[in-house]
Order: sequence, then C-alpha cells, then structure tokens
Amino acid sequence: MSILDQPEYVHVFLHSLPILGLAVAVVALVLGLIFKGQGSVTIGLLLIALTSGSAYFVYESGEGAEHRLEDALDKESRAWLKEHESRAEVPIYLYYVTAFVAVVAMVMRPIVPGFARGATWATLALACLSIAGGAWIGYAGGRIRHPELRDGPAPLQPPSESTGHTEQI
Repeated sequence: MSILDQPEYVHVFLHSLPILGLAVAVVALVLGLIFKGQGSVTIGLLLIALTSGSAYFVYESGEGAEHRLEDALDKESRAWLKEHESRAEVPIYLYYVTAFVAVVAMVMRPIVPGFARGATWATLALACLSIAGGAWIGYAGGRIRHPELRDGPAPLQPPSESTGHTEQI
C-alpha cells in the first residue's frame, strides 16, 4: 500500500481511466440511446460521470509526480513533461463540466425528461471532446519516458530565468 503514497505510481495507474474508461462509458451511453433503454442510458451517464470525475485524481497525482520526477529526467524528457503539464491545464475543466452535465442529466431524467434528453446529448458531445482532450494530453505524456514514441523534436520551452547568463551592455 505504500505505492499509494507515491503520486507517480497513482498517476500511471489511473491515467487511462479518463480516456479509455470514458470511451467505454460513451459506448454504453450510445447503445442505451440506440436501443432506448432507460436503465442503459442512466448507467452510461453514471459511467461518464465517474470516469470524467476520475480526471481530478489523475491531474492531482500528476502534479505531485512532476516534482518528484523532474530532476531525474534528461532535458528532452523535461521538455515533454512541461508540455504534458501545460496541455493538461485546459482540458481538465472540460472533464469537470462533462461529469457535472452527466450528473444533471441523470438527476433530471425522472423530473424533466425533455431537459434531461438535451443534457444527455450534451453529455455525449462533451464526453467525446474530453476523450480528444485526454488523447492530446496523453500524446505529450507518453513521450516523457518513452523516447521510442518521439517522432519529432521536443517542444520548445521558454528559457528559464536562471540560465547563468548575464546580459552585456
């Protein structure tokens, strides 16, 4: 259980849940919509809420892992780490919105079916966008420790403030 105290292990363990888990949840929701199964739609919405919500734990464990790994990485890997981190800062909110809209759709299904129908379709669209955002984040994340996945140069990073250079006048 000491592994759970190490954010880099938690991050690696959970990082596919908001992408692959969400993709499975989308399939469940789509099948529920196609076959008009009310229970299936509710299960799909619940799975979308849970897998989208898991992005919070992936993001937080990634923040902790960054500080533990940064010094152990070479320059190119650090550049990919920074790129991975900067990419995660925007789509994370898309995951939160997706989870929220899925919960709203579930709660409103028995109360206001027409509104819930629109919220369900909005959840489906948001979930697809979240998967795309997660794949975009993961593209950079996979290149941190896997040079065989690097098909081009590392992303350009702004020069650090402590470069050791002094400007001559």
